[in-house]
Amino acid sequence: MVGTPRRPGAPLSTYSLPGGVPAERVYRESSPPPQTSGLARRPASPAPASPTAVASGTAARPPNALESTSATSKRFVADLQRARPGQEAEFVGPLRALGIAGLDALAAAFPGPLRADPYRLDAPPRGRDVSAVAFVLHALSEWAFTHVKGLLGHASAEVRLPALLLAIDADHPHLHDAITSRLFDEDYAVARTAERHLAGLRDPARREVLGAQLSAFVRSRSIERPRRLRAIELLVALRLDRGLGALADAL
Repeated sequence: MVGTPRRPGAPLSTYSLPGGVPAERVYRESSPPPQTSGLARRPASPAPASPTAVASGTAARPPNALESTSATSKRFVADLQRARPGQEAEFVGPLRALGIAGLDALAAAFPGPLRADPYRLDAPPRGRDVSAVAFVLHALSEWAFTHVKGLLGHASAEVRLPALLLAIDADHPHLHDAITSRLFDEDYAVARTAERHLAGLRDPARREVLGAQLSAFVRSRSIERPRRLRAIELLVALRLDRGLGALADAL
């Protein structure tokens, strides 16, 4: 069953999760039990605390909202990774509603179980098709860009490559520089995927910016020589080598 969408600013009670379960109930049940001052943990009483209990400090404290939101987000993402193809869209609204905790949980699980091979370099899949987690991050669009950038700098190439495909799929100006930076990735598949994508650019403005970035890279004395030589190779491979003789002299 598809979860009901949530309006911006609406409470959790206004939408349901996959399977028709009210999101508010899942949120409540995943929260840590409240505590009483000086006493062991016990289930919260359904009755409101009396004024006397509040005044004496023995009333139950409210649950830690950050903890419960994080736990709920992790539960949603775990369910997302078990979802069948076609069910991913049901998780977009609930995870958006959980804000930064939802994004953190998605990034921590990325890419999750693969549905397409990101190492198919001759015909790479769309980023959103790599996994269910990738699909939701793509659907969250601008909400997720900061996390996608972070994934592009992950220590593992098995995370960077699907993250690069996701950034390419999004094709948003906020991600263009992050994509360009992967031209110098130490992993062949990541660097080759970035080069293949950028070689296909048709937008003159983007090509001009890319050429200027690589040319500045060649001229920079603070960058080690092998990387500057790599920048020259890229200028040629990407057909941005006009004025290359002057740049070579900079070496």
